[in-house]
Amino acid sequence: MSHIALNIILFKLGWLACVISAAKGVPGAGMVAVAAVVAIHLSSARSAQLSAKLLVSAAAIGLFWESVLASAGWLDYGANHGPGVLAPFWIVGMWVLFATTLNLSFRWLKGRLAVAALFGAIGGPLAFFGGAKLGAVSFSDPVWTPVVIGVGWALLMPLMVYLSRYFDGHHHLATGADRQLVAIPAEVSGER
Repeated sequence: MSHIALNIILFKLGWLACVISAAKGVPGAGMVAVAAVVAIHLSSARSAQLSAKLLVSAAAIGLFWESVLASAGWLDYGANHGPGVLAPFWIVGMWVLFATTLNLSFRWLKGRLAVAALFGAIGGPLAFFGGAKLGAVSFSDPVWTPVVIGVGWALLMPLMVYLSRYFDGHHHLATGADRQLVAIPAEVSGER
């Protein structure tokens, strides 16, 4: 099985585990899946340190954005909400899962920030619709909440893709034109 196919499958399984476990009131179960996916992801990286930096960056960005959405009242995580105004840990775990795709299955977005913005504007709300359908989250407004999520993801997706260029522990898997598109600066990759 290719690295990309495995990456997509692991992401989808981790996403489902997080959403379903949160909907059932046992969000910690989903985090076990996140930990397993992260372990597999880091073990396949040429530079686990670079990959880990991207995952930590995604967690910080996700914690900030999801906390803004929840504290502003756009999203309701129900009993699964984090402490105070912070987003729940399982949704932050999903950002980490998403970051595992950036240097593998979404590598093609590097150098295509406008496409990444469009992808985020559409894909972000769709993912939340899926989570809402499964009962992990609810929207305060069925029209405007997806719009707000889409605008946020239209900004954050290019940021994540941009960061993935510098924190690419899987650059050894890039091939041909893809390798040229995402050429890693020597000071970042450690190669001279």
